[in-house]
Amino acid sequence: MEDENIIRLYFERDEQAIKETELKYKTLLIHTASNVLGDFDEAEEIANDVLLRTWNSIPPERPRAFSAWLRKVTRRAAIDRFRMKSREKRGGSEYDLALSEIAEMASDRGRPEEMISAKELARMINTWLRTRDAEKRRIFVLRYFDSESVRKIAELSGKSESNVKVTLLRLRESLAEYLRKEGYEL
Repeated sequence: MEDENIIRLYFERDEQAIKETELKYKTLLIHTASNVLGDFDEAEEIANDVLLRTWNSIPPERPRAFSAWLRKVTRRAAIDRFRMKSREKRGGSEYDLALSEIAEMASDRGRPEEMISAKELARMINTWLRTRDAEKRRIFVLRYFDSESVRKIAELSGKSESNVKVTLLRLRESLAEYLRKEGYEL
């Protein structure tokens, strides 16, 4: 069923909307949550929670790109769950690894008044991303937004794992240089 028809069912408060969403997108939701959590069972719980959140959010919300909207809701829910768990032992998920790669660029140095908002940082990263070619943007987004493994990115891009690692390293270095030029303290 087309996304527009599924959204129409939500607006009609027809429970078939949930069934159609689950049929079409549950695998994607589980995959998205699993990349963050590293745990299939928890990812499945998140996917079910997202189906309920979707029912409660539409209406009034009307997503323009339904699959992207679902992935965003799923990713946020998975990150919230990840943070809530506050594991003593770091590691075990692609989200951990991707986050640690980016965190290496950041620093505790700098006073709070010199720090920029997360929204401003996101704007700067998006501006920088638009200057990269499509392949590099895709690799960056797969790793740092979708939390895909280096192995999976290599598979999807037809590159070797070492090539993907080098590309990610160079992208992080380029981003760090751009952020410094824009006045972001690293």
